[in-house]
Amino acid sequence: SQSRNIPPITIKENAFTLAMYEEKFINWEKYWEKFDYKKYGRKSELWDSKFDQIVDKYAVFSLGIKNIYMAESIKKDLLEIINIGCGYPRAWYMFGNLSFFTEDMVNAKIFVEKSLKSLEESKFSYFYRFYAANRLMKIYEKINYDFETMKTIQKKKMRYLALAAADERFTDGNQRYYVAAFLYNFEFNNTNRDLLGIDIFLDEIKRLENLDPWIYHIVMGRYHINNGWAARGTGWAREVSDEGWRIFRSELDKAADYLTRAHNMHPEFPEAAQLMITIQMARSDDLGERAWFDKAIAAQFDHFQAYYNYLYALSPKWGGSHQQMLDFGVACLNTERFDTRVPDVFLQSLKDISKDYGDEKWYEPFTKEGVYKNVKRYFDGVLKQPVKESDYFKILSRYALYAWACGEYEDAKKIRKMVGEKFIPEVASEIKIDPKTFIDDLASR
Repeated sequence: SQSRNIPPITIKENAFTLAMYEEKFINWEKYWEKFDYKKYGRKSELWDSKFDQIVDKYAVFSLGIKNIYMAESIKKDLLEIINIGCGYPRAWYMFGNLSFFTEDMVNAKIFVEKSLKSLEESKFSYFYRFYAANRLMKIYEKINYDFETMKTIQKKKMRYLALAAADERFTDGNQRYYVAAFLYNFEFNNTNRDLLGIDIFLDEIKRLENLDPWIYHIVMGRYHINNGWAARGTGWAREVSDEGWRIFRSELDKAADYLTRAHNMHPEFPEAAQLMITIQMARSDDLGERAWFDKAIAAQFDHFQAYYNYLYALSPKWGGSHQQMLDFGVACLNTERFDTRVPDVFLQSLKDISKDYGDEKWYEPFTKEGVYKNVKRYFDGVLKQPVKESDYFKILSRYALYAWACGEYEDAKKIRKMVGEKFIPEVASEIKIDPKTFIDDLASR
């Protein structure tokens, strides 16, 4: 529907943001890690205080603020306490997980296997078992382990993820942390249900007592969305059979029922609303898409998945237009909330539009009138934020890239010169350009 207009983004005073969510998450993770150590750990003055410090650092790392130096530093601390006798399964898991991150697959496999075995033999939370099984799957995939073993681990992983849902750590406003793990790790794929263990997951979660109803409704909503898409397929509408459409609509109705109820239970959580955007998109309900988008960002202003879903709903494939996508990107830029990722949606809209132009004409959306002015607004806003030195040079390198893409070669060269030898040509891959092509073309201008 080409008539869709794009209103400004509403910003609530004191809006809840990702930074607030992350701060709460880190405190929650530290609390439970220390709680479980007191309950299950073999305590000793040789390593108690050291483990306490490790937990503080590891919680920040596991959130996603990851770099190789931090990983190596925590690994060193862990090895120190493991070598003097700390046989705590969570310490083994952390060491194995960090080894995976630093690409030391030998230690990753040894320590995560050892941790999972010990966690399974004790009364630890199913959530920890899920994480160990999940990491082991990733390790086995990396080292091309045998298929049958991987299948067994995958089934365990799905069982533990289901059983973890009723853990007391996911009550009292902490339900989002379970759903984050569920949505991130759980790929529904009906083509190989046995390998993925979806049936095991659903059987277990339906049998749970004391399961938080919001968690259950989100899980079931997501499940029915997937069932609908499995029946419809991802091709063009004209290729879908009558039976495919019937199942698709029926499954989406079930999903909408679960998700609407979930949202009514906790309107302060954005997950149900952001999933509802995709349902309204498939129903070609423009007003519904925007209404659910507004509900999602009222719960968390910078819930990026909601922005991404709505941007996709505005694409020509779903009855929107490139102009509407760009207008939405500009509306996100106009919030001027550079302390969040919301203005990033402007660049995302340009990249998504560019993909539709194909390899030969990818640059056309960047060179349209007024685009570079907004690119400048974006980078000038980002550069006013406090950033680490390493990020500063990456941002400037990206600035040069986007100036180049917009055909503003003098600005691109000037920025490139400012960065000097700290220039990062690899940023070119962000717009699917070979770094060498970018560098060579800029040098030839």
